[in-house]
Amino acid sequence: MIFANKKIKEWITDIWKTKTYLDYDDLHIDIINKKLSKNQKEWFYKGIEYLKIAEKIKKEMNIPLKVFLSFSLIDSKKLKKVLIPDINSFIRKIDTTPPSLYLLEFIKIQNEGVLLNNNAIFFIPDEIGCFDIHFFCKEENTYRQSLWFFIKEDY
Repeated sequence: MIFANKKIKEWITDIWKTKTYLDYDDLHIDIINKKLSKNQKEWFYKGIEYLKIAEKIKKEMNIPLKVFLSFSLIDSKKLKKVLIPDINSFIRKIDTTPPSLYLLEFIKIQNEGVLLNNNAIFFIPDEIGCFDIHFFCKEENTYRQSLWFFIKEDY
């Protein structure tokens, strides 16, 4: 856990100082913990753990941005309503890229996404919120969709 804190703090410090958060500079959770690279079953819970660590560090540094944890879903030909009853359904819907932490202005994600209620994703804790962001990719004739989790306390 100490290594995770250190890695996350280094990332936050770097992107805040260089302003690369403006370019959506992210931190994949498998960079924090190499064991997570292929272990999709751990991605959600470890990702939420790292989200909480990052949010705490960001607050300690007085950075006026929000930390997000983003999961890419598998592309589809039709736009699907997000309804995920359990963790196994979630694992079947995510693609093979480990999720990432982002440090962004809340309004950026709020303007791009649809805020989901906890009835859409039944297994998330009450203090966690989620935006669904999707767009149509003409080149591939598919919808790209991602879920952006955040800690609700200060939005």
